[in-house]
Amino acid sequence: MKERALAENHRILKPGGVLAVNTTFYEGAYPEESKPFYSRWIRRALVEINRRLPNRQKAAQVQAMEFLPAQAYHDLITYAGFKVVEMRERRVLLSQAAVRAISSYAEFAKGALHASDEDASEASNALQVTVQQTFRDLQMKYLPRNWLEIIAVKA
Repeated sequence: MKERALAENHRILKPGGVLAVNTTFYEGAYPEESKPFYSRWIRRALVEINRRLPNRQKAAQVQAMEFLPAQAYHDLITYAGFKVVEMRERRVLLSQAAVRAISSYAEFAKGALHASDEDASEASNALQVTVQQTFRDLQMKYLPRNWLEIIAVKA
């Protein structure tokens, strides 16, 4: 999927055209200090979705939740015919509203809770309604997260 998207970007960009990639789906996205939040949040959201859908079937991992090493993103972009000119990690602090917004994306919700397409909406809702209490439990104002940013040009 990533390869096809990069190939299409390469096809439509003119030589010298810029490709900018920003992802949190890579190895290293979760700083050590954020792991207690994710552990508690996902456990709480699983209880919530299982309460709402007691007979749900656990689905396979979705594409969005396939985390690659940062170097693998570099290699994919290079292989697609781009020259990477900048690659860096950026630490961001996510508010409760930002975490709820991320939870509204079906692919994120399906990956986080191993939900099926049919259960994606309930998975999203379960994640969203459990954010605030998880922040409170851990007395957090912001959730740290790392973003991988890559700038490349079409060769």
